[in-house]
Amino acid sequence: MLTYAQVKALALAEPLMKQLAEKENEVKNLKILLSRERQTLAEQKKELAQIDEKIKAARQRWETSIAAVDALKKYDADARKNAYQRIKSLLTDDFLISGDGSQMPMLLGMGMELPEKQDEKKPYILLKYAEQKYLVPMGDTPAGNARRVINTLKEFQKLADQDKEQLDKVVSRKEALQSLVRSPDHSYSDQLAACEKEVRRLSEQIAVRAECGAFTD
Repeated sequence: MLTYAQVKALALAEPLMKQLAEKENEVKNLKILLSRERQTLAEQKKELAQIDEKIKAARQRWETSIAAVDALKKYDADARKNAYQRIKSLLTDDFLISGDGSQMPMLLGMGMELPEKQDEKKPYILLKYAEQKYLVPMGDTPAGNARRVINTLKEFQKLADQDKEQLDKVVSRKEALQSLVRSPDHSYSDQLAACEKEVRRLSEQIAVRAECGAFTD
């Protein structure tokens, strides 16, 4: 392959050299794009191979959330009021940051936990039902924190709806990946093949002209 300086000099006298340089540069860029395209396809295949496990986990969580919604229906306003009284003085800043999570009571059939590593700037607790955990952000006062917990339990259907949305999202992602993997885009590959063919054609023409002395003074 000629150097850029050689190509520049020869291009003044021979337009074919300029065309060849442009096509060779196009081939280089297309190879980069094709490499990225193949890497993306490999990543998509890997994601598709693992996505059934994600769907299974998302479905289990949603089904557990629905079961929790049904279980919470048996607790009325008085039960929620009593539950509030039990925890209204518990969820202080000190307790949330460095408290003993074993002190947290069962609440309307739900477990309560502190995270293993608390976020001191944005503390939270975890509600637990059948091995699934649900984050409840905490605020500035113990009473307000207790109200947040009770409201979460009262409106647990919202969490179940979010879990259903997440399940639907993962299922849709699987369908999209299947389509992408089944019918990958070969546009860069086709363009590269055409460019390489054109490079060979131009090179052959230049070689013929060189043999005929077309590049000599």
